[in-house]
Amino acid sequence: MATVVALGLGAAPEAEAASSVVGSRSTHAGIAEVARVAGAPVVVRPGALHRGSPPRVAWLADNVVHTGDGRSATLPWSRAGARRHHVTLLGHTTDGWLVKSFDGGDTWTLWTVKAGKRHEITSASVSEGETVGFVLSGDHQRFLSLRYDGLDTTSMSVRGLDNTQLDSRDFVDNGDVLAFSGHELVVGTADAQRWDVDAQSLSPLGVDAVGADLRHGLLFVTDPATADSGPTSLDAPGTPAWTAAMAQPVVSPRGGRALSRERPRGSLLTVRSVATGAVRAAFAVRFLASEAPVWENDRSFVFIAAVGGLGDRETLVRCRVDGTCRRVSPIRPRDTISLPAR
Repeated sequence: MATVVALGLGAAPEAEAASSVVGSRSTHAGIAEVARVAGAPVVVRPGALHRGSPPRVAWLADNVVHTGDGRSATLPWSRAGARRHHVTLLGHTTDGWLVKSFDGGDTWTLWTVKAGKRHEITSASVSEGETVGFVLSGDHQRFLSLRYDGLDTTSMSVRGLDNTQLDSRDFVDNGDVLAFSGHELVVGTADAQRWDVDAQSLSPLGVDAVGADLRHGLLFVTDPATADSGPTSLDAPGTPAWTAAMAQPVVSPRGGRALSRERPRGSLLTVRSVATGAVRAAFAVRFLASEAPVWENDRSFVFIAAVGGLGDRETLVRCRVDGTCRRVSPIRPRDTISLPAR
């Protein structure tokens, strides 16, 4: 088309005692195939899964937004037009939706959609080697526009939904947005940075990091010796008490669990206790979309997965910490489903 120990961090205890999936086998065909080898993850084959209830988070298929509460809203593109322009849902605003579209050649356009009508906010064109992107803030009031020049600089600008610039910064190399609340960001570079937008200040954190959670005050710091990462305090980063080969860590709503892709292949999703690093569940998925999975609650999460060996179709899958998985959307052509971060 987005990566604790008992250190006095105030992380909430885990919402439930998760059932171990190691060495077990599901008794319900079509829920998930569990590997027989002890210690192996649940093997998820999306096309063979039974259907479950719809996702409890917002998602887009073609030109229809499914709101997560049983309702839907049609965006002002035709179904064919949404596919042709790669319309992607970035999330909800106070009175509508924020979406982006690819409008030919080299231009991406950012839109708000209100009452069935679209309103252009801004557009960005790219030259060879450049990449551009837009990120909606966690408070749904602001967005981030970013551009990597393909060489050594990433430029970021925080703006209101009326496109008023609030602050802007340049970062060395290909900077990654690890967290964005609206008033504050954590940017991943060789030295992670904490950016206070309202104060227009930037504070180096002195560590390399692959993920952050502003709500729970967590920073996933990378050990330079092993390239593995683990959680520590965002306010006072230290040495994590545990590390693992994590990428794109996403913290559960109450802060007790961390869901991440496992390096190097990125086809293994693992749920760990934030407090201890203990593995609560693991799922092997052959082809995962680049979007990070999204927690529905502390017990289940959804993600986009390819269907079939060619990877030309996709669907949404829900997996639970108890090791069961269901397919929760129709099977669609590739790149027609989008799943914004909450």
